[in-house]
Formats: sequence, C-alpha cells, structure tokens
Amino acid sequence: MYQRFFGIGKEFYRIAEPKSEEEMAGVLRLRCSVVCDEDGFKERESFPDGLEKDRYDDYSDYLAIFDDSDSAAACIRIVHHSPVGYPMEEIFGPVIERLPHPKEACGEVSRFFIRQDCRNLAFTHLFFEAVKEWYCQKSVQIGVYWTVSAVEETFLKLLNRHGYPFRKFGEGKRYAGKIRFPALLSQKELCYEQQIKRVRHENAQ
Repeated sequence: MYQRFFGIGKEFYRIAEPKSEEEMAGVLRLRCSVVCDEDGFKERESFPDGLEKDRYDDYSDYLAIFDDSDSAAACIRIVHHSPVGYPMEEIFGPVIERLPHPKEACGEVSRFFIRQDCRNLAFTHLFFEAVKEWYCQKSVQIGVYWTVSAVEETFLKLLNRHGYPFRKFGEGKRYAGKIRFPALLSQKELCYEQQIKRVRHENAQ
C-alpha cells in the first residue's frame, strides 16, 4: 500500500490510499466542500451527510493527503474498468471509445482537489510529486496506461508546469461550472520523465 510522510514548516502530513471508512469519509467530505461550497457544481442539500459520492466511486482508486488531525487535505481518484461509464462522458460523450487505444487500458483522473488552506506552492508541489509516484505504480497494477481528464485552461497549464504531459484533444465545454477541455495523459510519457529525474538525482549524489 502506498504511504509517505512529509512536513511543511510545523505541519506534518501523511499521503496514502484511504482504506478505512473514516479516511474515505474525510475524502468525500473534502470533495463536498469543493464541489458544493466552492464550485457550486452540486447542491449541498443533495448530500445531507456532507459526503459527496457518485456512481463512479465503486470503480475507482484513490490517493489522499491527511493532516496531523487525520482530516483530508487533498485527494485524487482514477476511475477505471467502469461498467457504468466515466464522469467526462456526461458532458463530452464517449471520449474513451474515441481514443486510439484499447478501452480496457484507459481510465479517467478526476476529483483532483486541494483544501483551501493548503493551496500554497510547497504543499501543491509535494502533492503533485507524490501523485506522480503513486500514479506510475498504480497504473501498472490496474493496467491503465492512458487517462483522460476534464480540465480548465489554467489548471492544465499548472499540470504541465509540474511535469504532467496532459494534452487537449477536443473543444472545451462548460462542465462543473467552468469551461473545461478533454485532455489525455500517457502513462509512458509521464513515468519515463519520472525515471529520468530519479536517475539524475541518484547520479548527483
């Protein structure tokens, strides 16, 4: 099971795959805060328990950061091998069907959220780096080598700056309250860059 620990200033965090009901509830609570309170994409009244869930959760793997009080500070999921479809298809249609790759080797990255009080350069950088490491391991385990995501232009640029080679492959549409574009990530391309960075780091020591 993937798990790492790190500190930023006086704050300490654990990054791991949520396994217990309490950890998963913390992730769903963070999602509700972002999706309902910040984006206004969904009505909070739809989630009386404060936990934002959808039909894709049963076909997903998750990564989250927990602070020293075990509250979720960031999260991401990979939806894969889903018999109920993929979140993006609600807006963009059967995007995975249109990809020039085997459907069973494709998935979707979504619910890529950071809690408001943690949105600083140091935390964002560490989370993005940890997600890369986890993604490269997890994608091999689940047999997913291409992932799509619906991203807004500014977030796409941020992902690219942090070394995620997402590339747009269609026109933008209003989705979750913002104009978002379908983007594709190659596991081989992302993880090759990770390997190069690791070798350079080892050689520099």
